[in-house]
Amino acid sequence: MKRNVIRKPITTILLVCVVVVAVACLVYTLTADNVVENYLDNENEDKREFVFISTKLDNGSSVAVKKKLCLKYPLGLGGVMTVSTREEHTIDQIASRNPEVLLGGRWKPTTCVARQKVAIIIPYRDRWPHLLMLLKYLHPFLQRQQLDYRIVVVEQAWNHVFNKGRIMNIAFDEVLKMEKYDCFIYHDVDLIPESDLNLYTCGSQPRHLSPAIDQMRYVLMYKRLVGGVLALSRTHNVQVNGYSNLYWGWGAEDDDMSSRIFDAGMLIKRPPNHIGRYKMMSHKKREAAHNRMDLLVKWRRWRNDGLNTLKGLNYSILFTKEERLYTNITVDIGLPHLSNTLKGHENIAAIRWNWV
Repeated sequence: MKRNVIRKPITTILLVCVVVVAVACLVYTLTADNVVENYLDNENEDKREFVFISTKLDNGSSVAVKKKLCLKYPLGLGGVMTVSTREEHTIDQIASRNPEVLLGGRWKPTTCVARQKVAIIIPYRDRWPHLLMLLKYLHPFLQRQQLDYRIVVVEQAWNHVFNKGRIMNIAFDEVLKMEKYDCFIYHDVDLIPESDLNLYTCGSQPRHLSPAIDQMRYVLMYKRLVGGVLALSRTHNVQVNGYSNLYWGWGAEDDDMSSRIFDAGMLIKRPPNHIGRYKMMSHKKREAAHNRMDLLVKWRRWRNDGLNTLKGLNYSILFTKEERLYTNITVDIGLPHLSNTLKGHENIAAIRWNWV
């Protein structure tokens, strides 16, 4: 008798749980498309359908020609992508599958005018298998989104301590000497997107595109996180003064960036987790930045540490080369020394910059 009394409430509780889960799944299924559409609408404020482009005639004069803009949501987008990192590929194999990609990793649609000109910045050193895997998926991904893009691999020379923030600032400066890009996607080499609904474009606010990574259980680890893949417009880069140049070693330069974004009066936007999904390739962590906590505590120096102090740094561009699937910028940024420490930068006067 007592067993039956105990079983009844347990059975009732289980049934209630099953019903709740079923209802939740049904609601998610019915509203998923609306969630995606609302996210895309909020992130893409440009509602134009046509653009006028100045074209030179044979007699030397110019005329404005009306051309159709690419769709904000191209018809070729398929949503979830199947990503496998087990099969290895050569650069020749990947290039043969992307015959329309021009030297330097450039591509743009031919049937319409892309809404944004995008530079993908990949900080890199000694991760060739990861770079190949990323290129394999990234080129078709960007083409389905009908973007006018260039993939730029900025490589730190020699085997000195890595400084991710500094080489990304240098890449921003060098890329704008090539063409005037609207949007910059700072992209870790070990992350592969799993949904082509995750648009690689810039909006009115900075966009953290990688909130859900498989090795992090597809959840955002903390609200101020901007590491992995971050989209900043040309204007945003100037507003936050780029990345800090002072973090030698792994970690914290991204947390420093999030502080810059908020202090500059901006917000961080993200796609929902079922869109901002990424697969992370396994790798050995770099040496941690020894001074990262001291630098993070004093992040308010950001107006005097970043793009506007590049000219005062001891670095040199060893070469810039347009490879088959990407543009390589190899830079020697030297070694950390006293003038590059926090103490050496606390009182540097702000320098006017002209990237916008």
